[in-house]
Amino acid sequence: DTRINVGLNCACFNSRDAYPWVDMVYRNSGNTFQDAEVAALCAPRKLYISIGREDKVFDWQKGEEEAERAKAYYNAMNCSDNLFVTIWDGGHKVKPEDEPIDYLFDNI
Repeated sequence: DTRINVGLNCACFNSRDAYPWVDMVYRNSGNTFQDAEVAALCAPRKLYISIGREDKVFDWQKGEEEAERAKAYYNAMNCSDNLFVTIWDGGHKVKPEDEPIDYLFDNI
């Protein structure tokens, strides 16, 4: 979608297999796309993924595994520099430092 310049994903990047919640956007989406594939839909545009090690909702290690899969899509499209993944010492929230918001606004 050419209307998208940059994406910011905070506190919810994970494995849909580990968390089979009801689809919130369209029917059966969770069985069709994992988070890595949704990230791939953003490529070649810039995407910032933030995963907290102290997240009480999602296992950060599952998020890290899924982020590695997303990197493969960005690599295949020759735009690996457009995917930024950070795993930080925080919980299920937006990283409180300016970094994620700066990334978003610097790339609009």
